[in-house]
Amino acid sequence: MRRRMAPALAVGVFNGNRLQRTVLEGKIDDAGTPPQADTAFRIASCTKSFTAAAILILRDRGLLELDDEVVTYLPHLRLLAPSADIPYGPLTLRMLLSMSGGMPTDDPWADRQEAMPDAAFEELLAAGIRLVRKPGTGYEYSNLGYAMLGAVIAKVTGTAYIEVVRKELLEPLGLLSTGFDSRVPANGGVAKGYSRRGDSWELQPFTGPGAFSAIGGLFSTVNDLGRWATWLADAFNDGPEEPASPLSRASRREMQRLHVLVDPESPATAMAGSSAGGYGLGLRILNDPERGLIVGHSGGYPGFSSHMTWHPASGYAVVGFENATYANVGVLVREVLGAELDGQSDNSASAAAMASSREIAAFPSAVQPALPSSGPWPETLAARAVVERLIREWDDPLARSIFAANVELDEAIVSRRDQLQSALAMVGTLDWGAVDRGRSVTAARHEWLLTGSAGTLRCELLLTPEAAPKVQTLKFTANIFAARDAAEPVRP
Repeated sequence: MRRRMAPALAVGVFNGNRLQRTVLEGKIDDAGTPPQADTAFRIASCTKSFTAAAILILRDRGLLELDDEVVTYLPHLRLLAPSADIPYGPLTLRMLLSMSGGMPTDDPWADRQEAMPDAAFEELLAAGIRLVRKPGTGYEYSNLGYAMLGAVIAKVTGTAYIEVVRKELLEPLGLLSTGFDSRVPANGGVAKGYSRRGDSWELQPFTGPGAFSAIGGLFSTVNDLGRWATWLADAFNDGPEEPASPLSRASRREMQRLHVLVDPESPATAMAGSSAGGYGLGLRILNDPERGLIVGHSGGYPGFSSHMTWHPASGYAVVGFENATYANVGVLVREVLGAELDGQSDNSASAAAMASSREIAAFPSAVQPALPSSGPWPETLAARAVVERLIREWDDPLARSIFAANVELDEAIVSRRDQLQSALAMVGTLDWGAVDRGRSVTAARHEWLLTGSAGTLRCELLLTPEAAPKVQTLKFTANIFAARDAAEPVRP
């Protein structure tokens, strides 16, 4: 809070199903209202765990199978192979659930698509979805994949996705201050979301429910999300099955098994630390060598940051929110959980439980190897060429011609231009005769260096998964040469 990461912070520590303590600081709106444990914040991608749970409910009722192909339920879906020599193969519900569907990472583009009408979503799928690798061959975080799962839920049930989640999960679990609308009945009010603009906070408008609600549309409170986390953690309890539980302990454990490994060196990696980990079904899985199995998920949305994490062996869970765009509250939440676990690590029974937890994490049912993606799309290299023209001489219409709709919503184009000019002033005159070939991290993500007289300019771009892809992310980073040796750049 001293560093002004966000106007408000709300963190809750749970053990079992009991809220032990909270930290509630700052203000949730322009009137200066303080947050409470029952103040609703957008939980963003923590919503994916609810989507995955809803799919498993339908599976357990025999209404679908996880290895069914997605086109069985979404016949209008058209997939575009990453390249002519890499056939894309089948895309299954399990692959979407475990983030191995082969589609490119789509943050921050997808965060701006929540309210898309169902008809427009069908048109998007029918036009073609671009792949960066064969489905099932590696991890790649995809919001679009979870939007597809939301559409599958609606197709199978004949009911809107948000109503299925409300009826099958929120109501049975008593999560009555959780919902897909800013009018959610939370006693502590609903936090407003903000983005930093210079030295001030700019209010971000709420988006309404739509075709992308399954990726991150929920609002929830410290109390409710903590109860959700502890209910999932209770899957590892050996006691009698709760008779009224909407999802069995076995299916909840299935969500918390490691299904796809994440390469710790990959830019797509969102796990904290260097321990082995990856993705389950709607949840991130970490096998900590000292603490054992740790499960959770982060969330980032325009105006909000959220995180939930728990340690099944000890029963500790921590949830946290900040009302600022991509404030990364997860760093704090993970530190709080670590402090709780360190504080009780001398207990021998707890140590034995952690050892058992390590076994759970170390032997997943299905781990996919992370195979490399294809080479860059032609559109990726074409976008690089346009970016280099912008570096030589910025032109607003030219920039807008390659930008996805989210780019200017995330940051004004004049601000992006000014940041580039500031970076160019730092690195000096560019040597266009020694242009780096660059590296295609995936077919949609490319990065390269331009060398200047005083340093290097690192350029990074990421394209959307659309049939006609656009630039959804563009970053410039200046690295100044060390004074002692003008030939060696300072490492970022």
